[in-house]
Formats: sequence, structure tokens, C-alpha cells
Amino acid sequence: MTKEIERKYLIKQMPNLKNIKPIRYERYYINDNIDNQIRVQKKADKFILETKTKISNIEYKKEKQEITEKQFLKLIKDCKKVIIRDSYLINEKSNITIKIYQGTYKGLIRAEVEFNNEYEYNNFEIPEWFGKDITNTELGMDAKLIKLDRGDFLEILRKEEENEDSKI
Repeated sequence: MTKEIERKYLIKQMPNLKNIKPIRYERYYINDNIDNQIRVQKKADKFILETKTKISNIEYKKEKQEITEKQFLKLIKDCKKVIIRDSYLINEKSNITIKIYQGTYKGLIRAEVEFNNEYEYNNFEIPEWFGKDITNTELGMDAKLIKLDRGDFLEILRKEEENEDSKI
């Protein structure tokens, strides 16, 4: 079991990803309840069953179990939607990654920052290239994102980007 504390941001200025090898995620939700998520994913060449349970407004408990490809294929059989994204590790020390979404959610690019504790979360100095904090929005949580069709997603993304542009 691990604890997860993270924040997610739109990006104002894309960092150079040229020399960073992405990891492809293919994520399916068995249960997309925000407080108690159950998902399976293919991460590069591994298959993982994961539960994510809300502890507080900023913290989740995560449990991961590696599964076989056969188990993965059986579990995703009834899943109607998939989230596909490429993850780029930008800064290992601060654990900052860039997520570039494909498929239905193509157009979403966000930065994610993982923290070890609440103090780090509350005292994080936001880099200039970060945009709006979208942590608790439909664009910031895959369990909320998966509920959107392409049209609704594009409308929400457009509004968030307009709000971001009006602040610059």
C-alpha cells in the first residue's frame, strides 16, 4: 500500500521532451467512483490491477497488484472506454511528469506533481511553465475524465484554456 498526494496543472509552456522516453499507459476503469476507484492498466509491458481509495481532500491510498495479460484482457472485456496517455518524467527529485493524452482525450496535456506529505503539497512553488491547477476538475482526475464523451471533453478543455488565456 502506498499513499498518493498530487496536484495537476495545465501547461502554459511545454518543456523540451526530446530526450525523454515516454511510458504508454492504457487505463480502464472497473469502478470510476471518485472515492473508491478500481482500475486496470497496461503500463509499458506490465499489467496492473489498482485500487485508489480517498483518505482526505488531498490524499489517496493506492494498492497495486501485477496481473497477467490474460487476467487484464478478461477484466477490460466489459469496460466501454479507455484512457491512453504517454507519461514523461521531467524531474525525478520533485516527481514531475507530463501526461499527453491520446484518443478520445487527445488535446489534454497536463503536468502532475507527486508529494511525500501535506507540507510539501502546501508549500510547493509552482514553476512558471505551469498553468492553472486542475487537480479536482474533470481534466485533473482520470476517474472523472473517463465519464466524458469527446464533445463534452473538448468543451471543458476549451473553457479551461480560455480561462487560462484570459489571465495571461
